[in-house]
Amino acid sequence: NFATHAAWRGAMATSAARRAVRGVVARGLAATGRRAPLARCASTTPTLSPDVPTASGHTLTPADVAKFREEGFLVVPEFIERGTCERLKRRAEELVAGFDASVVSVFSTDEQTRTSDAYFLDSGDKISFFFEEGAFDEAGALVREKDKAINKIGHALHDRDDLFREVSYDPRLAAMCRALDYTLPLLTQTMYIFKQPGIGGVVGPHQDGTFLYTQPQSVTGFWFAMEDCTVDNGCLWAVPRSHMDGVPRRFMRDASGSGTAFDPPEPVTLPTEGAQCLEVPAGTLVLLHSANVHFSHANKSALSRHAYTIHVVEGAKGVTYPADNWLQRPPEDPFRTFRAFADAAEAAGVRVS
Repeated sequence: NFATHAAWRGAMATSAARRAVRGVVARGLAATGRRAPLARCASTTPTLSPDVPTASGHTLTPADVAKFREEGFLVVPEFIERGTCERLKRRAEELVAGFDASVVSVFSTDEQTRTSDAYFLDSGDKISFFFEEGAFDEAGALVREKDKAINKIGHALHDRDDLFREVSYDPRLAAMCRALDYTLPLLTQTMYIFKQPGIGGVVGPHQDGTFLYTQPQSVTGFWFAMEDCTVDNGCLWAVPRSHMDGVPRRFMRDASGSGTAFDPPEPVTLPTEGAQCLEVPAGTLVLLHSANVHFSHANKSALSRHAYTIHVVEGAKGVTYPADNWLQRPPEDPFRTFRAFADAAEAAGVRVS
């Protein structure tokens, strides 16, 4: 309950000194082309700073929405029960166990060197599996067991698996979308991220609006901690108010349609100054604005850091999802919405789940 969470956060006051270490980067670094240093703090158990924007409950109040719009992210404690987290973890492990590892696609967490193959580009309506970069030796052979080498599962768990569908189309998430003024929220992408012990790679500073672009920008990320997340195992970091600067870059299919490119092609250094360390327990939900800058460090610990993410875009008239976005669904199986938006879906010819 929220009283328990308040007590957990209150304990943070005794550890403020050890969490005061922050890496700082000036926005002016973007002009130099140098990679921004990533912030660091030090902790071994989930201890969320009291100044992190946090919701008052599972139903977003006007004050919660205002906080989200001001800061660009919002922590919602205890959104999923730990038992449900365990069920999702077991289901993800079952999916990996049944995956044919002869199909190899590596997910690069370095945005500047990201490459794409047909397996990746065709994954928008499927359950697909992507390996960690550190899972292979120089000869291309796996250096660890399959279940410890997978980076993530994506990108249509919400429509292809019963348990993930149940969690993804939770009526409480529909209510959050309504509170955030969505007219017709479309569930576009889901990912189960393993952040494997020892080899879970760095995810550099990025914005969801770069990868799930709409005109105008409309994507919101729902990031769920499946396990306790600490600095040691690569917790999420978010930069307050970084969304105020907009999204300067887009990831898209290239002219051939069989590859991808950034527009503009030149690297962009995103601000990480003042990044807040989101050490949270399993079951926590973090809402992320389309332009919020967030990232995570490598997992060098002996513990995994599983997370599940849902990305929603606006599907109402006046908002365009471009045909050259990297993630596409076939015409006969388009994006779907929540049952709570059935009236708007019927008017727009959109399916509900």
